[in-house]
Amino acid sequence: MSTRLSQSGLWDHQRAYYHNNGVTAWTTDTVPHYVTNCPIIGSGYADVILGYLEDLERSGSLDLEKPVCVVEMGGGSGRLAHYILRRLETFREQLPVRLIYVLTDFTATNLTHWRDNPKFAPYFEQGVLDLALFDAEKTEELVLERSGITLDGTGNPVIFVANYLFDTISVDCFRIDRGRLQEALTSIEYGEDQAEVVYTYQDASETPYERVDYDSILERYRQTLGDTHFLFPIGALRCLDNLAKISGNRTCLITADKSSARWDDFVGLDAPMLVAHGTESFSFTANFHAMAMYWEGLGGSTYCTAPRDDMLDICCFTLGLPESDLRRTHREFDDKLERFGPLDFLNLRNSILTASLPQGRTYEFCIELLRLSMWDPEILYELADTLALSSEELEPKAKRELFLALSKVWDNYFPIGESRDVPFEIARILFRLEYYEPSLRFYDESLRLFGPHKMTYHNMGLCHFYLRHLGQATSAFQQALDMDPGYGLARDWLIRISTDLEESGSFAAISV
Repeated sequence: MSTRLSQSGLWDHQRAYYHNNGVTAWTTDTVPHYVTNCPIIGSGYADVILGYLEDLERSGSLDLEKPVCVVEMGGGSGRLAHYILRRLETFREQLPVRLIYVLTDFTATNLTHWRDNPKFAPYFEQGVLDLALFDAEKTEELVLERSGITLDGTGNPVIFVANYLFDTISVDCFRIDRGRLQEALTSIEYGEDQAEVVYTYQDASETPYERVDYDSILERYRQTLGDTHFLFPIGALRCLDNLAKISGNRTCLITADKSSARWDDFVGLDAPMLVAHGTESFSFTANFHAMAMYWEGLGGSTYCTAPRDDMLDICCFTLGLPESDLRRTHREFDDKLERFGPLDFLNLRNSILTASLPQGRTYEFCIELLRLSMWDPEILYELADTLALSSEELEPKAKRELFLALSKVWDNYFPIGESRDVPFEIARILFRLEYYEPSLRFYDESLRLFGPHKMTYHNMGLCHFYLRHLGQATSAFQQALDMDPGYGLARDWLIRISTDLEESGSFAAISV
């Protein structure tokens, strides 16, 4: 049976996928998330949050005795929260009020993961991190799990963060055909790999939603656009209503998504197809443009990044303060997200990593890219081979610089169960720097997070050998050989250790 797109079974199917898979939905790169979960965007969001707090304080809009909550909707892997919290931590003593970061999702599956994540433990203990269930289309007040605080519009303004959320909640489809507004009714056909949306059309009534605020946006599209299709963000508009209620109409929402944000984004569009992420999850293009029109109807204002070649837009929706009182918010947004933002960095990163690094400056170039990335573990993983090869001939000062860089990368590391073994790569570089004891500590982390591997034990054996811990080296090489009896490198090193021990007069039989 054909229904509005927002009423199809697709959304329940997707909710079941995220509920059943939890954080593992992001561990295989099936669901896109890197560009909205990297240190650059986390730091940028934190600085906009701080700017907004300054604007609130200057305008007399803060109760200094009550906390301000930063609510992340659809917190996913938790990685964005990690980066925002790390940045906010550096400014905690300068804040005018206590900040509480609230990680939320519609499913308790993710809350369980965040609750048990050791990276979050210090923030829970300090009372700066809390959790809550939050369904973007339904929840009208939030009850925080740990503090018991209820966000119902009566406290301080509330700040919201939402990345890749609005492209995954319900939408409807319309088209304009020779000046007529037509509603797209949908049926879903399920193939072997993914669902396909099939559209049929009928002339829309004068009041499709029987709500003046919604229907006036549709009428404006009908009067302005030529023949085209567009998605109407019914789920996002419901969410905006909920954010206004939770915050008492005093809020700032910072959000990033692949979106249509300008009039020219709607020119001559065909029927929208869902974008498959694997076989069970999907997304559509968010309609920030309609969201902005609706938000401005509530008395709010919107501020977006300028167009890029790619579709990712970052927008700031504010309500409760006039534009003239948002000077610091806009300045931080321009400086940290617009001038050179996460998408700009991603494009630059991809261009650099597919090009040849400059000869003679390989090490310096890698360090510069790591610094530009704000010590991103993903970048370190990509550069590990190059850094390992170039680090052996470094001067002592450069070795110290690289050691400190690796420490900053490790502080940023937030494992979610993905296959990229960052601690192994850090250990490998430290070994090349002849920092054997620190290298061993990171190999231990690799074993803890990624499990045993013959190469990890072999490399640990090398570290122990050069530290002259020959018994421990023997044990490590033997563990590598136990995992792969044909592993010749481990066998060769065991023979070498036996020879060293025999020549030193402390020979003990070693099984090889």
